[in-house]
Amino acid sequence: MKQRKLARKLEVEYDGAPKDEKVAHIILFGIKYAEELKAATKQAGCSIWKIIKSSGITKSQGLEKYTYTSEINYGMTLAQYVKPKK
Repeated sequence: MKQRKLARKLEVEYDGAPKDEKVAHIILFGIKYAEELKAATKQAGCSIWKIIKSSGITKSQGLEKYTYTSEINYGMTLAQYVKPKK
């Protein structure tokens, strides 16, 4: 999956989350798309931060580089142990 497509999926996940569950849905994104994220970040010029930045969720949040990068990485790590209910 390409960087832009993953960015769009992240944006949908984030925008669809209740206000008090935004970070949980960032982690859930990492769980749902762990394999696609791993494959995408092996491509030249792609990184988790670039996916976050491309998603647009940082524009209104004023986030620093590693704010959600860690959360997505947590989700990617958890993916081998858990499956989303939905």
